[in-house]
Amino acid sequence: MIDAVPEKKVVKINATIDDDINLILDAITKVEAAFIMLVLPEGNDLANSPIGLKALRKKTYEKGKRMVLVVPKGSGYELAKKAGFIASVSQEAVTVDVWQTVVQQFDEYKQTQAGMNSQKGLPKHLEKKVEYMAPIPEHLPIPEIVTAGGKVVSEEVQETSQTEPQAEEVQKIPEKFIEPPPVQTPPSQLEKLANQNITGMDFSKLVKKSSGNSFFGPKKAAAPLSANTSVAPQEINTFHPDIVPKKVGSALTKVKKPMGALAKFLLFSFIGAIIATVGVFAAYYVYFPKVRVDFKVQSTAMAVTDQVLATSAVTGFDINRKEIQMTKEKIEKNGAQSFTATESGSDGTKATGTITVINSDPAPKNVPVGTLVTSGGKKFVVSGAAVVVDVSAPVSVTATEIGEDYNLPASSIFAVSGFPTLSGQNAAAFTGGTKRTFTVVGQKDVDKATKELQTELAKQAEADLSYMNQDKGFEFIKDSLKTEVKGKPVISPAVGAEVKEGEEDPSVSMFINTTALYYHSESLTKLAERLLLDKYKAEKNLSADDAARTTIDSLSIKVDKVTVEKDDKVTIAFSASGLATSRLDIEKIRNDVAGKKWPEMLSYLSALPALAQQPEVKFYPTWLPEWARYVPNEVARIDVGVKVVAPEAPAAQ
Repeated sequence: MIDAVPEKKVVKINATIDDDINLILDAITKVEAAFIMLVLPEGNDLANSPIGLKALRKKTYEKGKRMVLVVPKGSGYELAKKAGFIASVSQEAVTVDVWQTVVQQFDEYKQTQAGMNSQKGLPKHLEKKVEYMAPIPEHLPIPEIVTAGGKVVSEEVQETSQTEPQAEEVQKIPEKFIEPPPVQTPPSQLEKLANQNITGMDFSKLVKKSSGNSFFGPKKAAAPLSANTSVAPQEINTFHPDIVPKKVGSALTKVKKPMGALAKFLLFSFIGAIIATVGVFAAYYVYFPKVRVDFKVQSTAMAVTDQVLATSAVTGFDINRKEIQMTKEKIEKNGAQSFTATESGSDGTKATGTITVINSDPAPKNVPVGTLVTSGGKKFVVSGAAVVVDVSAPVSVTATEIGEDYNLPASSIFAVSGFPTLSGQNAAAFTGGTKRTFTVVGQKDVDKATKELQTELAKQAEADLSYMNQDKGFEFIKDSLKTEVKGKPVISPAVGAEVKEGEEDPSVSMFINTTALYYHSESLTKLAERLLLDKYKAEKNLSADDAARTTIDSLSIKVDKVTVEKDDKVTIAFSASGLATSRLDIEKIRNDVAGKKWPEMLSYLSALPALAQQPEVKFYPTWLPEWARYVPNEVARIDVGVKVVAPEAPAAQ
C-alpha cells in the first residue's frame, strides 16, 4: 500500500520501454500524491507519440496532478514540450524553480484542484514502478482558524474601516515543513463577531495575511464582501489558499451551492477517459499494427554425384575443371621425455701370471706373443715371446676377460694352442683379476623413449592443426598429416653411460615438423550448388532470366571419400542434393505492398509466380475487422516469410 501525503510528496514513476499509455495513466491515477515526476526511457513509444503525450497531459490535469516529464534528449524531448509539458532531460535538472513553473501552469489550466484521496493501493505490477522522492517545501502561509456562527473558516480576521486593509507579516514555516497547530482568535474578537449576529463570515471585515510572493508565485488578495453575508464554509486548499467566496450582496442571502469538486472531477474524468481512449486507439491504430505474409513456393528435387580436385593452384573454385581451393599448414613441436635405464654394464681388470712351458719334442719351439693358452675353460694369451730351446721355459700370460674367475691357483695345467708338444704349469697363483657390474643407458631404452616422444608430439601437432583455418571456410584432411623428426634426438646421458642410483633418470629430447592439408569447404558447397543449377537448367531448358531467378534450397553435401596421393594431390568424392526453386525478391515485395489498400495487396501477392498455394496474410492485432485492416507505410512493419515446399514423392506401385 502506498502511503503518501498528497501535498508534501513528489512521486517518481519510472516507466519501462514496454509500458504503454494505459499502464502509465493507471500508475499516475493510483498514486496518492499531487506532484509527479514521470521518467520515460529512450525507446518508449509514448515519448514519440504527439497524440499520446497530449492525451496524457490532459488526463493528469483532470486528475489534479502537477507533473514534470523527464525524457531523453532528442525528438521525444521536443514532442513533450510541444504537447505542453514542463519537460527535462535529466532528473537532476528538476529544481525548485521548475516545480514553481509547474504549479503556475496548473493554476492557469484549472482554477480548482481535484484532489486524489483514493485509499486504494497500487496493483503489484505498478507498485514496483513507484519511488518516493524528498518532500516538497510547503512555503504557502498557514492561516489562523477562527470560529464564527458555528462555522470554521481558514482565514485570519481583524476589524477594518473603510480604508485599505493593512497587510501583516506571515508566519514562517519550519525547515522540516511540519504544519503548525491552528491558532485560536482571542475571545474578544470572537465576542465582537458574535454580537454582530453573523451566521457565516463577513469577508468585508476580513483581511488575509500576506507575505508578498510565495515560493510558488505571487498571492492574490481576498476581495472584501459586505456585512451580513451568509457564506457556505470553504475548505482552504493548501496550494490555493486565496479562494474567495462569492459575494451575494449586503442582505442576508442564501448562496446557491456550486457544483462540488467531486462532481467536477467525475465529469472531467469521464470526458478525459473518452478523449484518452480515442487518442490511444488512434495512436495504436496508426503506429503499431503489423502485417505478416507467408509464402509457399514450388520446388524440384535435384541430386548429383561427382568428384573434385583440391589444389592450391586455384582460388575459390573452377566449375569447368572441377577444382576447388586447397591450402597447407606446417607446425613445429619440441619436447623431452625421461625414461628408465634397464641394461647393465661392467668394468674391471684382467688376471696375469707366468707359466712354465714344457717341450716334449727335442726340437726347439718358438712361442710368439698372442698365442692362446687355456686352462679349465679359461683363456689366456701369451703377453711375452718365448723360445723353448730345451725341455722348458717361462712364459708370461694375460687373461682374455676381466674378473676374479681368472685368478687361477698354482699348479694349474695349461695347453698351448697350435703346439701339441707343448704344455704348461704355473708355479704361483694368477693375480689382478677384478670385475664390477652396474646399470647403463642402453640403445633399446633410447629407441623406445624416442618413439613414444615422437608419437606424443605428433598428437599435439594434430590437435593444433585440426583447428586451423576453420574461420576461413577450410576443412582439415586428417589423412594428409605427415610428421618428420628435425635433426637427431638428444640423449642425456649418452648410450652406454652408467646411471648411478639417486641421479636423474636419463631423457631424450627432439624437434618434429608436422604438415597438414585443407580443402575449402565453402568452395565445394558453391561448386555443388552450381552443378545442381546447371543440371536443373539443362533439364528444364530455362531461359537466362529464369535461370538467374532459380536458387537451390535445403542444400545438402556429403563427402564420401578423400584420397591423398603423392605431391599433395587430393581428390574428393561427394554427393549433393537440394530443392531447385524460383527465388522471390523479398525486399521488392515489401516495398511494393507498403501503403497499398488491403484488397490491392492481396491481388498483388496472388499474382506472384512459382507459388505452391495462395499466400497466407495476417494482420495484427487479429481482432480488428477486415474493413479496418490496411498495409502500413513503414516497410519495417511488414514481415515476409518464404517456405520451400518439397515435391511429393511418387506413390509406390
